[in-house]
Amino acid sequence: MMVDRLKEAALELFAWRGYEGTSLTGVAGAVGIKKPSIYAHYGSKMDLFLSVAGWVSREYRQFWDRSLKEAEGMRGDEVPLFLFQRVVGFFSQDPARLAFFLRLWVFPPDDDPELESALDILRENNRRIVETVTGIVRRGVESRLFREVDPEAATHLIFCLLDGYLLRTLRPLEYDYTAELPRLLDLLMEGLRAPGERGGEAR
Repeated sequence: MMVDRLKEAALELFAWRGYEGTSLTGVAGAVGIKKPSIYAHYGSKMDLFLSVAGWVSREYRQFWDRSLKEAEGMRGDEVPLFLFQRVVGFFSQDPARLAFFLRLWVFPPDDDPELESALDILRENNRRIVETVTGIVRRGVESRLFREVDPEAATHLIFCLLDGYLLRTLRPLEYDYTAELPRLLDLLMEGLRAPGERGGEAR
């Protein structure tokens, strides 16, 4: 459908050029139509941006729903590893989505009331994920699988490391982040596990 093609093209342009650097003419050209044809689907560039923002935010929420469901029943120290790798895999398949999220979260377009709906989806998703992972870490501490740590602080540390890792994969330095991911995750979990506990290797 043309609407889907427009959103895909706009996602790429918004991700790499930003909102100000993207034009409806550029989006139209990317799908082989003239700019006036876009107005049959979107009233303005902001309308198109909001459509893309809502779409990728809902898609990411659904991804986390599936991932958390798959993690049910796993050993406590396997869950952070699993989720970390799942998120890395999700964004490595399409770096434009990661770049778009970074721009949406850090450098959103000038205030638009409707933009808050997309940001609210991200905020609620983040709150729910942090609560879930904090609960997993807390149970790991209570069962002595993890060392005595503040579960909420440990969870935020995990996500800070995840955010930093993803950011560096967008503009990699002289380091093979993909090849080194298992070792990095082992170092992360070594800091969480209680003395004497050994988990499975990062997959």
